[in-house]
Amino acid sequence: GSGFATVREKLETFVNHYFYSFKLDLGKDFLEFLPEARTSISMSELLNVLTQRILEVLPIAHGAVFLCDSEQQMELVESQNITPSAAQSLEWNNLICARLRSGIVIQRRADRLFPLLVPLILQRVNQAELIGVLALGYRQDERQYSLDELWAFKRLATQAGSAIHIAQLNTANHNELKQQLIALEMRIEMLETSSDKFVKPIYIACSNCSCQNPINVQFCTKCGGKLNEHSENESTKC
Repeated sequence: GSGFATVREKLETFVNHYFYSFKLDLGKDFLEFLPEARTSISMSELLNVLTQRILEVLPIAHGAVFLCDSEQQMELVESQNITPSAAQSLEWNNLICARLRSGIVIQRRADRLFPLLVPLILQRVNQAELIGVLALGYRQDERQYSLDELWAFKRLATQAGSAIHIAQLNTANHNELKQQLIALEMRIEMLETSSDKFVKPIYIACSNCSCQNPINVQFCTKCGGKLNEHSENESTKC
């Protein structure tokens, strides 16, 4: 909708500021992640815009986002300019995972699949928690990532991690509310069905043959005579 469109524009501005800024002024502080994006953007929209804009701005050949599942395994949730099967071929060894959990941006110059791994960090009160990884392919100009870019990615890691965590909470709350509404609708439908079983049909007696006829018919089903629909004395319940 229009709400998502507005947030998308602001998020693009944020990413542009993050990466265009060090081309113009490396010492300039980056903008905080937009509060509107944290509370109103959907998870899929957030990951799509974040990955797409980073690939466009630098530019980078391809990218993917992996999020930690309940068993702390990396699950592919977003991929651009690369097939899911190719993205999922990324190997996670203990050394890589340990460095990512420490918040280290990993550059692997010899790796053509994902030479850059950016940890997505959720900064809690007492510790930092790894919630996912932004995996980026090689730069299209074939040069290595600079120190300024690595620094920018490290700053982005915490900001994006926080936004993703809030989007996850929003999605969970939305799904829970949706399930509650479905359960309520089913309950109402059951009550309506049950109440229909206890409603007794109303009949009207024919003045010619005294035959009982449903109230919704105009002529007697036995003799064909016209029923007197306005006679309350002739209406009876079966």
